[in-house]
Amino acid sequence: MAGTKRFQVNLNLGFKDVPSQVALVRSAYLMMFYYFGYAYIRRDIAQAVRNQIAQPNTVTGVLDGVIWLNEEPVESNILAILKQPQDLQCFMLLFCLKRRAKYYYAVCLPGFNQDAEGIYERLSFAPLQTFDYTTIPFHQEFVADAKLKYMPEKLWYQVLQKAP
Repeated sequence: MAGTKRFQVNLNLGFKDVPSQVALVRSAYLMMFYYFGYAYIRRDIAQAVRNQIAQPNTVTGVLDGVIWLNEEPVESNILAILKQPQDLQCFMLLFCLKRRAKYYYAVCLPGFNQDAEGIYERLSFAPLQTFDYTTIPFHQEFVADAKLKYMPEKLWYQVLQKAP
């Protein structure tokens, strides 16, 4: 009569969540460069994002800005400005990742509001469930025309209907 043996199997396939999230943050940062050239990415408000990209195996608050969306956004692979909830206003890059299935993510980057660097702490306490945003179409002149170096702020205040 054959006996039975018990054994345990560890199915760790080596997937690491943090580098994947950092890759999304890097993609968002590069998309901001695509939209605005150096006009956004060289700002002090992007320093935490640069630090996270430079240390891809380290968990920082910036990763609280990577949000899985449970439904398809109206547009994807595009820049948006999150308008509501008001305390979470920020730039938001909407991504569609395709493999066998589609996955939708938003990556939040600091805007030009008074406490821009605090966006990640606020996001950690108030995960987005419903939000209102405006997408920003790409325009080559935002990058090509040096006179438009303040375009990120101009769009920010225009969409949020605020005075700088």
